[in-house]
Amino acid sequence: MSLFTCIQILAAAFLFAWSLPRREPTRPRAIAACLFVLAWSALLALLMSQIASNPVLIVVVFSLTICAASAITYFVFESSVWSALFCSTAGYTMQNLASGISSGAFALLGKSLSVNIVWQVLPFVVVYALCYVALISRIKQSGLELVQPQVALGAIVLVICAVIAFDVVVKELYNYSLPLELILGCRVAHTLLCVTILYLEYELLYNRRLSREVTTITRLMEDEREQYQLSKRTIEAINLKCHDIRHQIRQIGQEHPTIDQHFIDEAAKEVSIYDSAIKTGNEPLDVILTEKSLTCSKDKIALSTIVDGTCLSFMSPSDIYSLIGNALDNAIEAVQALDDPSMRTISVVIEQRGDMVIIHVENYFKGQLTFEDNLPQTTKDDKDAHGWGMKSMRLVVSRYGGAMHTNVRGNIFHLNAVIPHRKDAQDAEEIAPPDDALGAAS
Repeated sequence: MSLFTCIQILAAAFLFAWSLPRREPTRPRAIAACLFVLAWSALLALLMSQIASNPVLIVVVFSLTICAASAITYFVFESSVWSALFCSTAGYTMQNLASGISSGAFALLGKSLSVNIVWQVLPFVVVYALCYVALISRIKQSGLELVQPQVALGAIVLVICAVIAFDVVVKELYNYSLPLELILGCRVAHTLLCVTILYLEYELLYNRRLSREVTTITRLMEDEREQYQLSKRTIEAINLKCHDIRHQIRQIGQEHPTIDQHFIDEAAKEVSIYDSAIKTGNEPLDVILTEKSLTCSKDKIALSTIVDGTCLSFMSPSDIYSLIGNALDNAIEAVQALDDPSMRTISVVIEQRGDMVIIHVENYFKGQLTFEDNLPQTTKDDKDAHGWGMKSMRLVVSRYGGAMHTNVRGNIFHLNAVIPHRKDAQDAEEIAPPDDALGAAS
């Protein structure tokens, strides 16, 4: 029975740590972990036979079991000590939840052999599966890596004082001739306590990850504000200088008629490429489209635009730069990987339809895209350093009460954003984001 209990606890801890990378060499570590579990289960059986009548020592032994599970988790997975401890406390709580349900079933249905076999396995399968779907599958590696010492220590204190102690007290009640209703009531209370603690631990991870993402996106937007100002000044300087150069070329052609006129025309044409600022009626949008059109021209990408910049006049320049700039950067990066010239195209449509502003960007791509929470996941290896652009775009759209949707049809990627049009220009910082805006962006 002690081996079964140790396997249950370790399996639960491993489920919580599953998003973390494994330490190398994996197989020897797994074998060593199995041997440790066998040794610890034997020691646990010996200890429990000696202290079965002492509730305090039982609490101590199971507290040490959590520490042992933490050590194995740290040994197998690339995690900090605190992350391993957090996974073990959460895993123990999940195991205790299933164990409590099983004990309640024994008390309610009796201890016949058929019931005993079923309720030794079924509660753990059901509880572990439900916890995985509802909580564990949503826990990211980045969230586990952010576990702080005070969080991990707080979690183990809470589990020891609440989950383990309460479970030991409830089991002690079986030794007294108490009404079945009272025992079942205590089991229900223990179940609710375990569920509450699991939810609190999940929320701690979620909030830590959300806080990190908000910080990262905020820093990204600050960088984009600075980049917008730099791009604006750069394009203005280039256009001014190229405008002067073009006139100087024309003047040279007039003053020196012996120079080949075709050469003069070609030189003026080449310079005019850089003196071709796009005019949409919205200065920030002009800067973005001009900047990206130069990139597209250099890389032989056809950029098609049907844009009414005036319909975005209510948005702040930095938000326009962040939204449209990130969309075009992603499209350009995808198209650059294509060899077929006919597929190196990007289409941008920005227009007002009724009271809504419609933003549509589409481009060809190659490969496979995976989506999470309706956002394409970055294909780069370093997931933590990339993929923030899409999240910042959706945050901008949410800030104005809009919605953003992405999908793939064949080998064409579509990005659509719908934003309620505001008649008066309003700085984005004055618009309070919806309550779920940051959650949606995560």
